[in-house]
Amino acid sequence: MDTSSDRCTVGLMQGDTVIIRSAGQQRAHAQLLLPLVEDALASSGISLQQLDALAVIAGPGSFTGLRIAVGAVQGLALAAGKPVVLLSTMEALAWTARLRAPCSTILVAREIYFALYSENTDGQLLLREEERVGAVMTAADLAPWLRGREWIAAGDAWQVPERLIEVLGSQPSAIMADLELDMERVCRLAARQWSLGKAVPADMARPRYLKEQMDYKVSST
Repeated sequence: MDTSSDRCTVGLMQGDTVIIRSAGQQRAHAQLLLPLVEDALASSGISLQQLDALAVIAGPGSFTGLRIAVGAVQGLALAAGKPVVLLSTMEALAWTARLRAPCSTILVAREIYFALYSENTDGQLLLREEERVGAVMTAADLAPWLRGREWIAAGDAWQVPERLIEVLGSQPSAIMADLELDMERVCRLAARQWSLGKAVPADMARPRYLKEQMDYKVSST
């Protein structure tokens, strides 16, 4: 389930088939999420209890949006006795970007969040530095990872790229500022995380609020 952006989307993976349901109405996650879940289950012909696990985009993102999805997943998982896979918004965007423009290094910048991924020898994207939140200068220490490499940029912070490019000191080979999550890729990522034993008990599911790391001191100037 994903409510981290304007749209509410649900994907259900059964074997190699992925059923996707998305709400056309924006900013109505609380009303639309569970009906989308019910629709996906009904279309697949299986019940909640037959699922191996539930997965959710846990952040970073909108406080309200994250709470809705994580709360819904937690409630459903507790009722069905299923584990929960918590997925990073940034990692999901990185994989989506990689499908659009194959490249081994991806810098995701969304709102004021930053995360750098690069491909390992198995073709998997690895987070190279901790996800962080802050002003543009927060990304400055990612510059050494990009120097001398081909890399691509993804996320809505790239809608105005000039300052980021200046801070990083290098130019991406492609910029995808309006990229939306590929729910099929998200479902496959969740299935892989579950197969690797990275699910958590439902009562441990929590949103990931990177904004908690920010220094909120107000400057006098």
